[in-house]
Amino acid sequence: MFVTATIAFSTPPAATPSPCPSGACTIFEQGNDEVDEGRVDATIFTQTVSRDGVVLASRTHRATFRTWRVPPYAALDGRLDASVGALEFGPGDDGGAAPNGAAPGTLIDVLYENRVSGATMPANVWQSQVQHPVTAPAAWSP
Repeated sequence: MFVTATIAFSTPPAATPSPCPSGACTIFEQGNDEVDEGRVDATIFTQTVSRDGVVLASRTHRATFRTWRVPPYAALDGRLDASVGALEFGPGDDGGAAPNGAAPGTLIDVLYENRVSGATMPANVWQSQVQHPVTAPAAWSP
């Protein structure tokens, strides 16, 4: 058997509003120049082929990553914003969710601090992005 996996990265298209799995359907990206939060899509195509060239199994899956100009640079997106759904290899980052009750949220808060006085002021530049409903990954075929 021969197994191949191909990963292709692309910038996701602008989100289009659609029904969401919950009422909190907007996430926020940090647009401050120091952080420059964004999204990158990865399409993963896996195929298993027999020695005779017969396709035994194949599958295509899409994953989305949050990206930043600062460490940790990237995190898997998708647990709470439902862009990928439940993944076999662990939960995704929730993509910039605002605090909700006891949950702290995952917004990246940027503050400028005066070195002399210690006073701070916000330097946030929020960019909203509409969530989209989760779609189940395709089953292995054939």
